[in-house]
Amino acid sequence: MQIPFERYRAELIREGLLERSPYSFYYPDNSMVFTPEAGPDGMIDLDFTTEQIGLWSPELAERIKARILDQSSSD
Repeated sequence: MQIPFERYRAELIREGLLERSPYSFYYPDNSMVFTPEAGPDGMIDLDFTTEQIGLWSPELAERIKARILDQSSSD
């Protein structure tokens, strides 16, 4: 499922991560989370991104994916 990167970015910020550059986010304790870069159309693959962030924090990845899917079903 392709989603706008900005939508995913908003969820990372909602989780309390701090943005240091367009595709790197940090928890306040300075542990780092990277997200895959968006394509030229500004979209990212939700499943791939969830898998990548899941290597670092499976709970975070699943929470964000669930919220995005919930929002998508109500759109």
